[in-house]
Amino acid sequence: MDGDMYPCLPCHDLGELLEVLKELRATDDKIVYELNRNLPTDSFTGKSVPLTHSAIETPVNSTETCRVLHHRILKTHSHRTQELSRCIHEVGKAAELMKQSLSANPDDVTLRQQLRRTQSDLREMRMEAGVEEVIRIRTLKAFNDRCRLHYKP
Repeated sequence: MDGDMYPCLPCHDLGELLEVLKELRATDDKIVYELNRNLPTDSFTGKSVPLTHSAIETPVNSTETCRVLHHRILKTHSHRTQELSRCIHEVGKAAELMKQSLSANPDDVTLRQQLRRTQSDLREMRMEAGVEEVIRIRTLKAFNDRCRLHYKP
């Protein structure tokens, strides 16, 4: 994700929601790679690293690298959590309205099927919220393992 713009999750299309979540989780999926690429191991501490596509070398500022990465991690986690909560709330309200409509018209087969589909989507979104917590813990553990000596949030 570039810059500060993160897409809103499409709450009423589960397939698209899962696809956007996958894109938003890219930072978390690549955290170990990011840390290895941007932070020197103990054997390289204090040495210069070559800049990409350049013969010029620059010393690594591990504190700043960890600070920027931590900020990006927290921002993406916050965004995803807020968006999932919003979707769970919206789809939950829609399911509640369908239940009320169904109680007024119990013979409406189409509405019953739509309610089941919406409830299934709601369960999937709640499950994704649980997955989000696991991803958050895993990402922060990887971050803390590599950055604890350089940056204290």
